[in-house]
Amino acid sequence: MSNRVLYLLILFFTISCTSQKSEIEYIEFEHECGMLKVSDKIFIRILPSSKKQRKERIVELTYHGKMFMRKPIPEGEYQKLIDAILQIKKEESENIESLIIFNDSGSNEIIYRKGSMMKKNFSFVLDKKYNSEFYNAAKLITKAAELNIEDIR
Repeated sequence: MSNRVLYLLILFFTISCTSQKSEIEYIEFEHECGMLKVSDKIFIRILPSSKKQRKERIVELTYHGKMFMRKPIPEGEYQKLIDAILQIKKEESENIESLIIFNDSGSNEIIYRKGSMMKKNFSFVLDKKYNSEFYNAAKLITKAAELNIEDIR
């Protein structure tokens, strides 16, 4: 009897460990330029839909702390965005050269959560020349929110 209980406990533990979420739960992009008199804080969040039967993502755009837009995006566009975010290298998002050259250009952050892990990528500049992977991911995120990345650089 005790062997069966031990076996069931081991089985339950194994199943609970392997059933952790392996997909990205949400993505956030924040842009802010502190050098302006009025901050241009832009916050974009991509969340799963609250409808369980549909596997779609919702894009929320917040500007100056007020909800500006909320719309669904296609799964194909979301997958391209995920691929771009996973391409960002840690060394590139902490590029010291961009700190020296662009120290007054604002701050940009891409955050995503996958299971119990939260990953943050940061850049002081949105420029393809200095951090191309971060720029490409930010461009796809802003496109999903119907913004032109050139307008917020």
